[in-house]
Amino acid sequence: MTLALAKQSCPIGTESSTLFRRGNLAAAWIVLLLAALHPPDGLGIPLCWARAVSGAPCPGCGLSRSASCVVRGRLAQAWAYHPFGLVVPVLAVPFAIASLLPRDVRRRMNERIRRDPRWLNAAYAAVVGAFLAYGAIRAVRFWLA
Repeated sequence: MTLALAKQSCPIGTESSTLFRRGNLAAAWIVLLLAALHPPDGLGIPLCWARAVSGAPCPGCGLSRSASCVVRGRLAQAWAYHPFGLVVPVLAVPFAIASLLPRDVRRRMNERIRRDPRWLNAAYAAVVGAFLAYGAIRAVRFWLA
């Protein structure tokens, strides 16, 4: 029964999941475009409602500025804003490139991932877990300061 539940909750590898579907491909281009357009030092107005309400940074605070710095090659500054901002463009680029490939090639890529999705699911879980852990540690440090 546990195995059946694990299989059902699997984000990648089910028949209905397609990693390279149009929505994901469009999202990659939007992320890259926003990172390129967003000023690296912010817009001058707070965008995070969680920080505005609580005063504490949310797990995603600084991601926009960080991704903006990455596309400009300012990696040290990107790390200072948010370490996961270095990951966002790196993940978006392969999807943007995949959007330029013929549909048949994308279909074959999806099929290959569906055959053995364990590595992708493990990577997904690791990134989400690390992101949430980073956010929790940052919030605790904020409240203890």
